[in-house]
Amino acid sequence: MHDKLIKIGFWVFAATAVFFGAASINQKIKIVNVGTQESNAATSAAAFDDARLRVIDTDEDGLDDWSELNVHKTSPYLADSDSDGATDSEEVALGTDPVCPAGRVCGSDIINTLEGIQEELTAAELGASAEAGQGSPEATDFSPESQAALDALEAGGIPTAEQIRALLRDSGIPEDQLAGTSDEDLVQLFQEVAEEQQTP
Repeated sequence: MHDKLIKIGFWVFAATAVFFGAASINQKIKIVNVGTQESNAATSAAAFDDARLRVIDTDEDGLDDWSELNVHKTSPYLADSDSDGATDSEEVALGTDPVCPAGRVCGSDIINTLEGIQEELTAAELGASAEAGQGSPEATDFSPESQAALDALEAGGIPTAEQIRALLRDSGIPEDQLAGTSDEDLVQLFQEVAEEQQTP
């Protein structure tokens, strides 16, 4: 009788273990399926939002909201993001910066001006050295303030506003453009450019 009770207890235990094991596996399968459904729902919602932004123009300036947010970095709620009187779409069509008010020097303007000056100087120096029969041209000498600005940038710091002005002046930026830009704007611009250069 004692052996019979042990066998019955063993079979009850085995049946219980099989039942709960199967229930556990079933529950895990359901959890995986729910996670996949939630992931698909999130992806579908993101795709829907993306498609919706491509067709609506909240501020009615002629640029869809997706382009304003992802391409031009303008406000989808303001027709004129920089408040200079021209709508964002007009500025994009003209090739001007829709987030830089007319008459102000902003980050992309300074970079474009510096690149243009550098190209002109390189072409002029190459032409002059070719006429003189020399090899590659020498680098332009910078003022001590400009050199201090370059040293600060190489060390990972931000130069002072005077050092930045000297560097831009030595690079060919007209004095009237520099005079129209505050010290805070210059330092902020260089901080933004430095951050962009560090971002891969």
